[in-house]
Amino acid sequence: MQDEYGVDLTKVSWYRGGIEAPDPVERVELNLPPRIHLQEIPPGKTINGMLEAGELDAMITSLAPSSFLNGSPNVYRLFPNYRDVEMAYYKKTGIFPIMHTIAIKRDIYDHNQWIAASLMKAFEDAKRHCYQNLGDPSVYQTSLPWLHWHLEENFRFFGKDPFAYGVEANRSALETLARYGYEQGLTREKADVDDMFAKEAADMVRASSRAGDLGVLRYIRQRT
Repeated sequence: MQDEYGVDLTKVSWYRGGIEAPDPVERVELNLPPRIHLQEIPPGKTINGMLEAGELDAMITSLAPSSFLNGSPNVYRLFPNYRDVEMAYYKKTGIFPIMHTIAIKRDIYDHNQWIAASLMKAFEDAKRHCYQNLGDPSVYQTSLPWLHWHLEENFRFFGKDPFAYGVEANRSALETLARYGYEQGLTREKADVDDMFAKEAADMVRASSRAGDLGVLRYIRQRT
């Protein structure tokens, strides 16, 4: 919102709380700078209820609130044409927001550094298997009527591997994340992306990418 639409995050009043049920527990200890204004919602209230009642202007969540799902006339998507907006953002920035990160306990990694590359290989193999199963017309993984059309469109738009793993394939997104963390007061200094991940895993991904692509789109077309 700050980069694309000029929203000054320091001038926003942020509220934290449960979306559908009161949630008094902050799971992560926060030590935000004074420029970030965060407070808890009143006891007994929910983000969803306050949004529908007009007590909050907007909410950010990974799941749609019940007020929206139930068709409340007071709650709308900020971007009704979100697919077009997200595609335009990807074309402009090359960033496909990352969903999860795999972490290893430091003491385990220090004594078994091979585990980083082995985990990367396991997840790459699992992803390849998932892609191929997704495109197998003999056993559909979902009941979408035009599944193959959607798959081809996705691979055509994002390239050979929409969910690419590794540092280099995601460097732009990771560097942007590090910058946001610093600008928004979540980290005390801007993190160096290369210091965030195990070198063995990064080396394994680079070697794998040189060996050739997944060929998933070709597989989908052949099975079709």
